[in-house]
Amino acid sequence: MGRLTWQHQRYEWHGTFAERGLAAAAGLRPDASSRPVVWYTTEAVHALALAEYAAWEAALRLREFSAAVAASAVTATTFRPQCPVGQEPRPFQCAGVEWLLNHPRALLAESMGCGKTIQAILAINHLPEVKRVLVLCPASVKLNWENEFRAWLTRPLTVGVAAGNFCPATDIVIANYDIVGRVKPRLAALDLLILDECQYIKNPRAVRTAEVVGRESRFRPVLPIRAARVIALSGTPMENRPAELWTLLHYLDPVAWPNANAFYSRYCAATWGPHGFDCTGASNLDELRLRLRSTLMLRRLKADVLPELPPKQRQIIELGVGADKLLTDLKSRLSADFVNSVEGLRVARRLVADAIATVRKESGLAKFDAALAHLKDQTADGHKLVVFGWTTELLQRLHREFPGSVLVTGATPVPERQAAVERFTTATDCQVFFGNIRAAGVGINLQVASHVVFVEFDWTPGTMEQAADRCHRLGQRDSVLVQYLVLRGTLDAVVAKTFVRKAGLVGQALDGLAEAVALDLGVDL
Repeated sequence: MGRLTWQHQRYEWHGTFAERGLAAAAGLRPDASSRPVVWYTTEAVHALALAEYAAWEAALRLREFSAAVAASAVTATTFRPQCPVGQEPRPFQCAGVEWLLNHPRALLAESMGCGKTIQAILAINHLPEVKRVLVLCPASVKLNWENEFRAWLTRPLTVGVAAGNFCPATDIVIANYDIVGRVKPRLAALDLLILDECQYIKNPRAVRTAEVVGRESRFRPVLPIRAARVIALSGTPMENRPAELWTLLHYLDPVAWPNANAFYSRYCAATWGPHGFDCTGASNLDELRLRLRSTLMLRRLKADVLPELPPKQRQIIELGVGADKLLTDLKSRLSADFVNSVEGLRVARRLVADAIATVRKESGLAKFDAALAHLKDQTADGHKLVVFGWTTELLQRLHREFPGSVLVTGATPVPERQAAVERFTTATDCQVFFGNIRAAGVGINLQVASHVVFVEFDWTPGTMEQAADRCHRLGQRDSVLVQYLVLRGTLDAVVAKTFVRKAGLVGQALDGLAEAVALDLGVDL
């Protein structure tokens, strides 16, 4: 029988011609320059399939690989990080800090509510060489980061928040992604860069992404932010598809993740099509998960580290049948002859984009009466309720129907957002929190409520999960009920189906789950 060996800095399969199928199935490649032909790989994740045939050195390296994968889900340790008096991190957080100290370029991809911010700050307490820190985060959570530094930092480092063109002359600077281009020139060499909600740099063509990871160009090259250490934080580093991971992975570890096209071909089912390289698919997700966990990702699920936190319950609430007349009208306008012309394609894309935006708004507003009746029923017993939506007008109309309620949208200034959260948390006459899924879905704690209602969907399952986890997080004592209101026969139902499909891909890539979000649909969407 063939043998798997480690030599020439690679795993090599030495077997008969008839056994080549074993090597090919595992993902090994033939070295045509060798005689006889040797099949090889530099990736332990491929060689793992041939572990039973491994010679001692190859077996040793495979055991090290398996140990690294297991460590990426560590939940306990004897290590105790330095903390201010009166503060006590949980055992899994202590293990997370220890892991971060051993990984200079790290992706902390914890489930929302596990205390990623706290673990990053506690790591700073144990790194005396770290004296210059930049924290990049969404604008809505800058004040939360400042508060957490004051609560958990034990070192005598000053903390300041950047805003607009102002960059404080402090040891630790907290800035939002939108102003990174203005903050970067004013900072000296960084010892540590923290990327909170690191999925914000998933689009390689975005300006804020270029300001962080750099961009090569003959006309205006952009230098990356250089730091001795990088900690990337996100509960959903991959929101829709594997291609979204590439920019971050290459920035964190260009040695382990050197080539974009190779990544897209292996993990995104990439193909050449009429419009170029299509990398919107997904492939070899189990392999991707093992590679992530063996190199730079620490990920623990709330079910593993917070067993006392009750699971979420989910319900689809059908509001009846609607009709998207605009979509019907659009189909009649886009005849075959029209679409087949080059100019027709350009116009068609614009019409579809405009129509979908209009339809989403009208679908949302069409829910108003039914959604209002449902929310009235849910608040009849006096418990607090969190309501998320997409359409500002719908949220505003619902907000006016509940005296004392609060509303947070993209137009709400950051200080007013925090004031709204505090009022909802403490005021007895404030029963309902209304929030835009994107604007209010990150960085705030709403665990005073255990009931979440989505009156509209987002296209991205990770965004929906982050929003729901404003309630389902550390400190929650009750089972959180999450309800999704669907107007059957509309674009709403299409988004709901997309949500479920994408959630399955995300779960398989990050956690090895067939479905990350188990929805009991209950209705034929």
